[in-house]
Amino acid sequence: MIGYTMLGTNDHARAKAFYDPLMHLLGAKANAGWSSDARTFYMAAAGAPMLVLTKPYDDAPATAGNGTMVALTAPTREVIDEL
Repeated sequence: MIGYTMLGTNDHARAKAFYDPLMHLLGAKANAGWSSDARTFYMAAAGAPMLVLTKPYDDAPATAGNGTMVALTAPTREVIDEL
């Protein structure tokens, strides 16, 4: 049900240095194709839920309510429209 969880960060490089070894121990790695200097996508397998480290889109400081997001997956577009 969880598609991904985003954690906002004010220092992406520092957050990545912290999470890289933790995600490795959990069997996940950064997806280089999706990641950038402002965002890192960790996943254990294709289609599995992801953890994303990100600088907030609005360039304001990351806080508990800015930069944090939880996404739910749905089986079809029709289900999304119904929701």
